[in-house]
Amino acid sequence: MGLFGFIIGVAPALAPTVGGYIIDTMGWRIIFLIFAVATLILMAAAFFLVKLEFETGDYPLDVLSLILSVVACVGLLFGLTNFADYGAHLTNTITPIVIGIIALLIFVYRQFHIESPLLDLRILIHKYYFFGTLFSSILYFTMCGLYVLMPLFVQGVCNQTATTSGIVLLPATLVMIVFNFVGPVLAQKFGVQKVLIVSCIFSIVGYYIMSTYTASTPLEYMIATQIIRAIGAGLGLMPAVTWTLTVAKGNIEDATAINNTVRQIIGASGSAVAATLLTVFTGGYVAHDKITVSAFSQTSLFMAALCVISLVIVILFIKDGVQDGETEGVQVEESV
Repeated sequence: MGLFGFIIGVAPALAPTVGGYIIDTMGWRIIFLIFAVATLILMAAAFFLVKLEFETGDYPLDVLSLILSVVACVGLLFGLTNFADYGAHLTNTITPIVIGIIALLIFVYRQFHIESPLLDLRILIHKYYFFGTLFSSILYFTMCGLYVLMPLFVQGVCNQTATTSGIVLLPATLVMIVFNFVGPVLAQKFGVQKVLIVSCIFSIVGYYIMSTYTASTPLEYMIATQIIRAIGAGLGLMPAVTWTLTVAKGNIEDATAINNTVRQIIGASGSAVAATLLTVFTGGYVAHDKITVSAFSQTSLFMAALCVISLVIVILFIKDGVQDGETEGVQVEESV
């Protein structure tokens, strides 16, 4: 899991800096061309190099569930993203969000009432799996939100370049990659709950310090304090995912699929929500002024509050004694 954390951490470490340099030198449109070419290369490589080395079964694909899931994700993310630009606009914001929510509700209902669901959501009634997935999703939400907030602040408030905003985040993300390895080791030695409590404390402190940034805050101070937040993120993500999948060991396929799907969707919405909150608090325009500084502070405190909720979840529901579906005689089948 540490290696997995390293792989998924490389992109956030390099993307802000490399992307910032590309924007400053060639413009933002070229980034999408790079994505398109990279995707084609990966598809070709997967076709020739990825081999199926495990047994498969004759499991039917529920096409309607697939369509509903796509509509739900696109609708919600499209609406949340547009909220920053259009506000509560009927066509561009409210309508896609409502369509997304309706599609999501139908999707969930369908998964509980068909013989071969696309995702077996019944695993979510397992209390420990549910709260483990919720914890890792909140952590991913704040991480993705951070990668929107900091560039907006460094560029919009501090009047720095896109490359500089990436450099501000680079050391912290490299530290996060290291702690993706350290976190699982510490969890094995001291217990997952203690590690996640420390993770939450670092995250809370990190986001609180962010709320004190001003237009005159030195970039060196931002770099140093971002490392505090990154230690929290690095310590928490992989131990939480590992623990969550362990308590659902009897249904590891659906557990892995649901955990990854929910985490990615909520993470993507974190970027949209962070940008939306910042825009709402500023009254619609990010600029080099006190209003934007105050808005950034409020949004950072919102992230800190989410980390406090994560801390409560860890204390109440993430137990070191939970293994393979049991904890001190209590079955994981206990529902939320």
